[in-house]
Amino acid sequence: MRTNWYVSSYTLQSRGIGTNYTIRVRDLSFNGSTNNPGLAVAEGDYYRVVVPSNAPDWKLQLHATLGEVLLKVQKDYLPNSGAIYPNYDYSYYYNYYSDDYTYGSVVSGQGGQEMVKAGDEQWVLLPQNNGSVMEGTNLTAGTYYVLVGSQGQNLTNNCGPSGSGLGSGSASYTLSSGVEPVTVLPNTLSYGNDLVVTNAQAGGEMKFYQFNVPAGIASIEVRLENRVGNPTMYLNNGVVPVGRRITLTMAMAITAAPILSGITSA
Repeated sequence: MRTNWYVSSYTLQSRGIGTNYTIRVRDLSFNGSTNNPGLAVAEGDYYRVVVPSNAPDWKLQLHATLGEVLLKVQKDYLPNSGAIYPNYDYSYYYNYYSDDYTYGSVVSGQGGQEMVKAGDEQWVLLPQNNGSVMEGTNLTAGTYYVLVGSQGQNLTNNCGPSGSGLGSGSASYTLSSGVEPVTVLPNTLSYGNDLVVTNAQAGGEMKFYQFNVPAGIASIEVRLENRVGNPTMYLNNGVVPVGRRITLTMAMAITAAPILSGITSA
């Protein structure tokens, strides 16, 4: 008797995404939040967010109240379902400290930028000022689309970083959208007066700080002290936290500039 070990069976289903289709695209206010108490594994919720012209930045926080969820964002178009693991044809950035990957690009037509790690997802968009793209102090107004994908519970097949893979059942979440404000450090920096701020933040979350350097100071030193976990710092001179980034993970001396803006990421 001959047995065919390669026989399989399945059902192929096609569903539209968008207006008047099976899977709706819901509007989410730029300064708003939404939730889903039960999103089945491998299913996605889609949201449309209109970013205004006066927004200095845009922050999304995806809080998983049950199971695991991932986040993907793209300008003008719905994010696609491209590969969520790195390969030679897929752009990604790996953060050694938080053991997570940032995939793709939010730029229109690039497929979307994906955030996937264990626990909550944190995502921030800042104005581009890199020579080829000069947005100034505010983001370019436009329509962005956000995908929240359910990974279910008790993940398996997680060949990527911690928090990747799929499980079973459903996941629940809260998605929040808004602006992350810049905290201006009070008092005046001088050789006899340090500027100090103490904070705690979630893994992957960004906080923005600004301090002024008065004339007559030859050099300054910026430190991350009393560290718990692995926070990192990006430093830039100017009036907004944009442009080339300098990563600081320990004390580093830098040349003084009129204004320095700092970003910390847990």
